[in-house]
Amino acid sequence: MPLLQIDHLEHRVVHAQHHESLGPVELAVLDKLLRYPEEVMSREELKAAAPVDLARFTDRKLDATLNKISKATLALWPAFPLVRFVYPDGYVYTETPPKREAERVEDAERQ
Repeated sequence: MPLLQIDHLEHRVVHAQHHESLGPVELAVLDKLLRYPEEVMSREELKAAAPVDLARFTDRKLDATLNKISKATLALWPAFPLVRFVYPDGYVYTETPPKREAERVEDAERQ
């Protein structure tokens, strides 16, 4: 079960008796990410999940939406970001802590 739960009736995301309120667009995008944990979602997939006119939902608005989601999830789970940008053009929900620089160097040396 994921760390976060979405309460659609109250328009909020919940973790361990704590909650953060989000708007319907943020909840729809977060819901899409939570349905596919550890899977990188493209901007277009996330924009399609939002209950708005796609012609008016620009990449900049998506970035602002994901920024709000990141702040809310960090308030609930401050250990590390649960929603992350993945180069070149995607986002992922993950409950796995990011690797430290030393671990990245070791992985690169093994390959």
